[in-house]
Amino acid sequence: MKPFWHHLLRGLAILLMVYVGVALIACSWQLASALANERLALLCGIGFLAGLCIFPYFRMTPVYVCGHELTHWLTAKLFMRETGKFSLKMASGQVQVKNPNVWIILSPYILPFHLLVLMGLYGLMLFVIDPMPPLVVRIFAGCLGAAYAYHLVMTFIAIKAGQQDLRFKGPVFSLCIVITGNIVFLFLVLMFATRQWQAATRLFFRQCLTQAGWIVDAVQYVWRLFT
Repeated sequence: MKPFWHHLLRGLAILLMVYVGVALIACSWQLASALANERLALLCGIGFLAGLCIFPYFRMTPVYVCGHELTHWLTAKLFMRETGKFSLKMASGQVQVKNPNVWIILSPYILPFHLLVLMGLYGLMLFVIDPMPPLVVRIFAGCLGAAYAYHLVMTFIAIKAGQQDLRFKGPVFSLCIVITGNIVFLFLVLMFATRQWQAATRLFFRQCLTQAGWIVDAVQYVWRLFT
C-alpha cells in the first residue's frame, strides 16, 4: 500500500503545483502591467528577448557550470548539509553533498545564479554611487533581462539533455517543481519591482478563489451531463 499512497500524494502535489502555477502566471501578468518605470521594464524586456536569441548559440558553458555547481553548494549550506569535493571542468562539474534533498538537487534549475549575482552587485553599487547615473541603471536593466534569459535557456538545454538531477524524484515531479519554482521566483521579482507586496498577495488569493470557482463550475457541468 505504501507505493500507492506515495504515488497518490505525488500526484496531488503535481496538481497543486499546476494550480498555483496558473494563479501566479495570471497575477504576474497583472503585476507586470503595473510597473511604474516603463522605460526600465522595456529595457529588461529587450535584454530578455536578446538573450533568448543569443544564448542558444553562445552558451558560455563554463560560466553556466560554475553557477550551477555553486548553487548546489550554497543551497546545501543553507540546508546545513555536509559538502565534500567540489570540481569544475569546461563542460561539467560536481559537488558532493551528503543526504541531498530535492531542493538542493533542483536549485540550479530554479534560482538564476547569474541574475542574483548581478542584483547583488547593483545593490552594492547603490551604496557606493549616489545618485546612480541613469545610463548605468539602464545598462543594468538590460543585463538583468539578459541574465534571466540565460538562466531559462540553459535550464531548457540541461533538461533537454536529460540531466541526472531530474531523475532524483522522477522526471515529471521534478519538472513540475522546476517550472513552478521559476514561476514563483518571477512573481517575487515582480512584487519587489512594483513594491505591491500586500496588493500582490491579495491578488494571488483572489485568483486562487476564482480558479476554485472554475473547477466547481466544471464539475457541476460534467455532473449534469451524466445525471
